[in-house]
Amino acid sequence: MTEGPYTAVVVGAGCSFNLGVPTMPAFMDKVFAKLSTSDDPDDVERLKSIRRFLQRIKPAGAYLRTQMLNIEELYGMADMALDLASTGKRPWRKKRCRAMRNDGEEMLAWCARDALNRAIYQIAKGAGGPFLDDPQRFPQLGAIDTVKRESATEAINAWDQGSEYTNLLAYLCLAAHTDEDGTRPLFIQFNWDLALDRALYFLHAKRGPMGPDASLLDDEGWLGEHNPPPWYAEPGKGRDYKAWPRIARPHGGLCWVDTEKSELKGNYPNLDKELERCSCIRLREKIGSRNWNREVWINPAPIISTQWLPGEWSDGRHMAIVPPTWRKQSTKHAYQDQWTWIKDGLHTVRRIVFIGYSMPRSDLYFRHFLALALAANDYSPKVYVWNPGIFDEPKLRDNYLELFAPLAKERRVFGIDGYFGNPALFDLERALRAGRPLKL
Repeated sequence: MTEGPYTAVVVGAGCSFNLGVPTMPAFMDKVFAKLSTSDDPDDVERLKSIRRFLQRIKPAGAYLRTQMLNIEELYGMADMALDLASTGKRPWRKKRCRAMRNDGEEMLAWCARDALNRAIYQIAKGAGGPFLDDPQRFPQLGAIDTVKRESATEAINAWDQGSEYTNLLAYLCLAAHTDEDGTRPLFIQFNWDLALDRALYFLHAKRGPMGPDASLLDDEGWLGEHNPPPWYAEPGKGRDYKAWPRIARPHGGLCWVDTEKSELKGNYPNLDKELERCSCIRLREKIGSRNWNREVWINPAPIISTQWLPGEWSDGRHMAIVPPTWRKQSTKHAYQDQWTWIKDGLHTVRRIVFIGYSMPRSDLYFRHFLALALAANDYSPKVYVWNPGIFDEPKLRDNYLELFAPLAKERRVFGIDGYFGNPALFDLERALRAGRPLKL
């Protein structure tokens, strides 16, 4: 019998605040700064693509109040532009690649999204890298309790943003968290970066055989390079949270490979063999006569090493991410699995912790998903919102109170005013005890 999680942790963009990965509203500032100072001719073209698309959609501001330089809004406009441009046409396929190049509207939106993907990859790929490049700086798994005890002696100051190092320590402590019932958390990862994956690898890769995932470890107890990280559940199999935590990535990530995108580009006629040669693993297995394994793969190389694969694999060309917009790709089986695992985990959780996530009103999919998934929970879970300014910013506070109003009336919704990476909040339990009720 598998154990469900006691705690679900939603990891938002604010968790990587000090690791060079900006929050969504500030992301485009970083994109423009990076592309405009690059010596790479391809980056120059990507910057031009984004600017051309911005010029194209600017007149829409006469009809819609939108932040054109917010990456969520920009991605949403690009998605809609692609839908409008392809209305009445057959879905994209490799054979249509040439026709697509001749369609100005479609190509403009596609190039803008491709440029954004590459920029995201370059900006986010270094998050958590010190766990792999400089591991002597960080405490091992057995010393995490000492770090938490020392953290408890620090005064909790909401304004303390911490530093890159304390941000990394916060990731280590979160990755090492175990609840009193012996279960590990369900992590709902909305970041595309790999800081949490790398923290988990640093702490848990070398372990003795444990539970059903012992087969993923080699003779010396290391996670094998040809095996998926055990915090990604295999399709069709349960998840024992007493053995490992679980990461669900409904928005994909830097270590995901989009084979459909690669086919569209026409780069690899034998892509499956190329992926297997690079030690990538299928996220979706073959089911009956229908083969889904050409959708999304996981490339474990970026998790266990910062030595990225050369050539096309090093610039995010094959990265599979879902933009932070109304389009969730939930009909694609690889992403459908992610939402299914989240739904199953939410059926048993006793508390949900949102860290560095603003719960935007525009994300109706996730808001409705949460409401319906939690409706099957036999408990009334407590909700914790860990975000600086949660008590001072009405818009941020109302985003949560509108969704969890019944729980708020019962004083089961709490705010934690602080940054992830605050040296006083390494211990998740202490952070939760510091929470104060959010009032309607």
